[in-house]
Amino acid sequence: MADGERSRMARPRGGSGRSKGNALTRFARSLVSQKKRRYKDSEYDLDLSYITENVIAMGFPAGDRSSGVLGYVEGLYRNHMGHVTSFLDEKHPGGKYKIYNLCSERTYDAALFDGKVASFPFDDHNCPPLRLIQAFVESAKSWLRQSMSHVVVVHCKAGKSRTGLMICCLLIYLSYADTAEEAVAYYNLRRTHDGKGLTLASQQRYLRYYELLLKSPGEVGGAGRRLRLASLKLHHTAPHLYPAVYVSDHSAEKLVFSSEMLSGNSRSKWKQIDAVEAEFVLPFPVQVEEDFKVKLKDKAGEYYLWLNTRYIKGNQVVLEARELDRYKYRHKSGLNWNLLVELNFSDVVVDASS
Repeated sequence: MADGERSRMARPRGGSGRSKGNALTRFARSLVSQKKRRYKDSEYDLDLSYITENVIAMGFPAGDRSSGVLGYVEGLYRNHMGHVTSFLDEKHPGGKYKIYNLCSERTYDAALFDGKVASFPFDDHNCPPLRLIQAFVESAKSWLRQSMSHVVVVHCKAGKSRTGLMICCLLIYLSYADTAEEAVAYYNLRRTHDGKGLTLASQQRYLRYYELLLKSPGEVGGAGRRLRLASLKLHHTAPHLYPAVYVSDHSAEKLVFSSEMLSGNSRSKWKQIDAVEAEFVLPFPVQVEEDFKVKLKDKAGEYYLWLNTRYIKGNQVVLEARELDRYKYRHKSGLNWNLLVELNFSDVVVDASS
């Protein structure tokens, strides 16, 4: 049996793009897509947007058993796999499309898209390592330059934030946009009705990192720069909100520090400097390299941030509450928009004789 015929047989039954689904599924899909722009015509109603003629953003293509039980059920309220494959085959016939799956939590049989699927996974509401962004844009550019009619179709689960970060980086890489701000503004306009596409603070920070990487690759620290996280300070805080501290590193691909490892409770490790300022000194050197995450968690909820060591100036970073991921979702008892988080680092001295 030919590969193309085998791939077509692998596609889910009953997924014809000619059907938009019944009124209930259409209503459910419109609720899930919220303020995102949908592709609608007489035949299709999909959570899918053309950012450019050759770059498409969409929600996860669900409803196939290869995505597991949850992925199969999600076909009731997300893009149905059968509708997506039918749409792409009709609008971009002859295999002119390539899918880019950014989900770390979802997958499917690549044969459903004739094997033209590339995976660049990272977690929802988080950032990828910069090297993953570079690998993605190089792959997408390679596919696009093979033919003027080629398109790339990028998705995560909702097809908004992770998808937005990677597409905005691609827009800069392909010179569709000159700056991070231009890329975000254009993406938000093309993908959403309310202009709120790429909104996560760290993802916006990583887009600026990527702009710097392209325009000034030698600026600040170099690739592979190592630092030690020495201390954290919270400004405009209160003792009952002293958080537990967690540090994880993409390079190590694991948690490298947790204040819960220490004896006693996490709040007791904070030293009150004055009525509204406290400091947490790490009891042993915590080395970070390239991309890393710091998460803070107290009884009002958690918030976190992603940084890359090459863009840390003066071995100190100070972030406002609005620059912290998921901060706005904390319980109102712990919301303080005057909060400042200060991180202090020291350089790792490399022994030249070793």
